Formats: sequence, C-alpha cells, structure tokens
Amino acid sequence: MMRSTLLLLALVGGELAAAPTASASVQTVAIEQQFVQALNNMIKTGSEDFYEAARIVADNGGSVSTFYDMMQKQAAAGNAAAIAWRVMYQLPYTSIGTPEYDRMLRDLDNAMRAKYTPAYILSATIRHETDNEKAKQHLIEACKSGNSKARALYILHTGRLALDKLNAPEVRSELNKKNHYLEELVANLQISDIKIVEWMKKACAHGSVTAPFILSQSPADVISDAERFGYLKTAVERHHVMAMYIYGSALINPDGYDPTHSLKIEKNEAAGRKMLELAAMLGSPQAAFDLAVYATDNKFGSCDAAELYRLFDYAAQCGLPDGKVGKGYCLILGAGCEQDVQQGLRLLEAGRNMGNALAYQALASVYYNGFGGVKSDLKKASNYLMEAVAAGSPSAYTVMAAITALGSADTPPDATMADIYLQFAKDDLCAKMYQESHYTIYERVQKLYDDIVASRSWCVFPELVKQAQQMQ
Repeated sequence: MMRSTLLLLALVGGELAAAPTASASVQTVAIEQQFVQALNNMIKTGSEDFYEAARIVADNGGSVSTFYDMMQKQAAAGNAAAIAWRVMYQLPYTSIGTPEYDRMLRDLDNAMRAKYTPAYILSATIRHETDNEKAKQHLIEACKSGNSKARALYILHTGRLALDKLNAPEVRSELNKKNHYLEELVANLQISDIKIVEWMKKACAHGSVTAPFILSQSPADVISDAERFGYLKTAVERHHVMAMYIYGSALINPDGYDPTHSLKIEKNEAAGRKMLELAAMLGSPQAAFDLAVYATDNKFGSCDAAELYRLFDYAAQCGLPDGKVGKGYCLILGAGCEQDVQQGLRLLEAGRNMGNALAYQALASVYYNGFGGVKSDLKKASNYLMEAVAAGSPSAYTVMAAITALGSADTPPDATMADIYLQFAKDDLCAKMYQESHYTIYERVQKLYDDIVASRSWCVFPELVKQAQQMQ
C-alpha cells in the first residue's frame, strides 16, 4: 500500500521551489563542533550508533546531503568513526577486487590505528571470506576492548557455535553475561518460530537493537499485531535503521501500515519525515527513495534537484529498482546531474525488464512528453501504461484515459477510448481496493482524470520536471 501511494504521488504534485544545495545554512561552527564531538564520543566509547550525529544535522535544518558532506569531511580529516561510516555507506555497492574495495580496506586500516573497536569488527566482517586469518586477528583485537559483539562473532567465526554446543564453557560464559549479540546468533540457529522468538525476546530484554525489529516482523500466529508494533517502536528507540524507515512511513501513511486501524496510529507527517531523513542518513536506500518521491510531490516543502538526484542515486547504487528508475529519469531530464539521455533510457528499460511499475510510468512520461529530445509518441506511451496496468499500477488506466482524451501533436483526441479506459480504471481499482466504497474509488479516479485534463499535461515526478526546465 505504501509503495502504491508513492507511485500515485509521482503522478501529481504542487509547486516545488528551489532550495540552496550547499550545507552552509547549517554548518555553523557550533553545529560542526557538536557533530565532531558526537563522533569523538563514539570513538571513546566504541559505539557504532551514528544516530546522535544524524540528529544534530536533522535538528538544525540539514539534509541527507548535508550529513553526507559533513561525514565525508571528517573522514577525510582522519576521524575514525567517520571513516567507518563512509565504508558502511559504500559497502552495499562496492565489489570485491575493485579499486574502491581496496580503498575501503585501507580506510579501515586507518580507523583501526585509532583503536576504534567497530572498525576492527567491520574489517573482520568484510575480510571474513577473503582473508579469514586477518579477520580473526581483528576480532581478537576488538575482544581485547571487552566488546561483546566481537566476542559473539569470534565464537561464531571460530566454529564454536552450534545448537549442540550451547553448554560449551565459552558459549555458556557469554550467555550468562547476557550477551545479546550471542543470543541473536543462537536465535538464528533455531528451526521453529517459537524458539526463534524465545531467544529474540531474551536478546531484546538484554538491550539488543536487532531483536526487537526481528520480533516486529514475526508471524501473526506467534506475536499479535499490537505486540509487533510495540517491538517496532522499541527498535526505533534503539535506532534500528529499517525500523526507523518503517515507523516513519507508518506515521506518514498509517493506513499503509495498519489498514484495519486496529493499532490507532496517529498521522504525523512532520515526525514521519524526520524519521525517514534520519534513516536515510544512516544508510537506508528505501528511506532515500521515499524522501525523493515525497519531495517531487512537494509534500515536505522544497528540495533541490541535486538533493533528489543524490537520493535516487544512492537508492540505485544499493540495488533498489525504484531508485534506478528515479536516477534514470533524472539523467534524461538533466535534473540535478549532467544530462545523459541514453544512459537514463537504459536504466528505465532495465527497470521495465524487471517488471517495475514505476519504470513503465516513467517511460510513458518520457515518450508522451518528448523529454530529453526523445520523439513524442502517444501510442508508445499508452503501451507502456498498459504494461504498468499489468504490473499492478493503481493509476495507469486513469492516465491512459486522460492522455487519450487530450491527444498529442501527432495523434488526435479519442473521447470514446478515453471513456473506456476511464471505466477500466474504476473497475480495476474497485476490484483491488475492496476496503473502500465504490463511490469513493470512483471519485478518486475521476479527480485524477479531471486534474490531468484540466491542466492539459501529465508527467511522472512533475516538480522534478519543473526544476529541470527552469534550469535549462
């Protein structure tokens, strides 16, 4: 439901004003000092939680790009925590054996010289498959600091963890110490959902960040909806990134998370937006993409094209299909980036080949409007929208009806086919949205159709298009 809502937002929107791209508005000396102090506290305590650094930026009007730029600056200055963050940020899209991968390892070596414990653990995790001996040495160094995560991973990586070895002295010792990292690993060894939940509850009670999130995703026959939501909020309080993304989305669109309204979630777009921003700063590609889509609808106020491109680009690099489509669309428009129409089209076609509904709509938008010098082709646009219907797009029939009614330079309007497509749109949504009355659905479909016809225009991400056109 949340993804469908976002795709609908991609079709219609309000005015989007350009915002400053530089981080100067928040990077005052005082804010930067707080930011650096938060990183230094992490190094001192051996923490791997970057929430406080992100909060400082968000609370002072900074964007995801602001956070990224500040973190890069500190990494370049040799701050060990910032270096570790940069490695984690790049890890999802960096392949083993590439120059970028080797650079990450050198970065981690620098962070380890500062005796930053999470850098040892991160290095061991990355090197485990390619250099197991060095990975083990780095875990030993982390264990010397008394880090419980390192001790749990050392037991795992040395083959000492199995269901029939839970009474081994080293395992029993850590369990007696309530090492929640080891309890999480033991939970992952279990076969039944009941046993998994049992161990995850232990880990949650002992301070785990991950366990409450896992519990929030447990089967309904094991944990009730209310309990799952409670665990989700606990995971948010402990700064679990995926939990922050899901909770932020729920605050923005409660119906998407709780269509039955049994949890009585109060809508709070401001709090939801901040949660998504923090999640994106902390590395969530889903949050980055959703923020970009909301911004193209001007739902949260102004956001410049360069920021949108960076959000789409990060989601794309992390492998999110929707992110690749957003990036491709920006490249075609030259929005926030150097224009590269052919590369943009390749990304959209790649999304189409994966059956991505947004890719169909974006291609339809490009060919209907002739963006990037592409020859306008109403028939081709309609064909892409028909593919979007097959992919489950909630609005494609409506758009087909409207652009058919409008026609184009080379295709005259066709009122008869427009009426047929409009009825298809209403019947299709009625079949899918059974929790709403047919009257409400008919009104919604008719309004979207009327808005497009009245404006005599349609495109995906309209505010991004406006910005691109204003920059030309």
